[in-house]
Amino acid sequence: MYVRGSGVTFDQVTKIINTVSADKYSDNIRVHADAAPIGKGGYGYRGRIIGRSSDGAGTRTSATGRRGPWACWHAYGHVMRAILETYPHAVISTAVARYEGMAGFLSTYPETAEHNIGSMAQPLCVADACQCESDDLDE
Repeated sequence: MYVRGSGVTFDQVTKIINTVSADKYSDNIRVHADAAPIGKGGYGYRGRIIGRSSDGAGTRTSATGRRGPWACWHAYGHVMRAILETYPHAVISTAVARYEGMAGFLSTYPETAEHNIGSMAQPLCVADACQCESDDLDE
C-alpha cells in the first residue's frame, strides 16, 4: 500500500493503522517492519499491514487454507477508509487498485473483494479468506 498526499506523513498513517487495530481488531494489526516513509520530508507511506498473531482478528488464510499473519481484505479496507476520512486528498495505491479520495475508494474498493488469491482450478476471493463476520466496512 502506498499513501501519498499533501500533509500525510508516515507517522500519521502509522498512527491511523494502530488506532484501527485497537478499535476493530483487538490490537492485532500492525505495521510490517518493511514499511518506510516516501517522498521529501517523510511525507507518504509505503508498506504493508500484518497481524501480530495469524489466529487473531483481521488476518486471513492463504488460498490453500494455511493461516498466516496477512491482513485481511476488511482490515485493509478499514485502514484505507480511516486514512481517507482523515486526509481527503490522499491517494492510496495497492497492487489491485488506486483510490483517489473517499469517492474513489467507495466506488472501487467493494469490487476488489472478488480478487482471486487462489488458482484457476480452486479460486478463492480475497474477502472470503478471512474470518470476519461481516463484509460491511462501515462497522
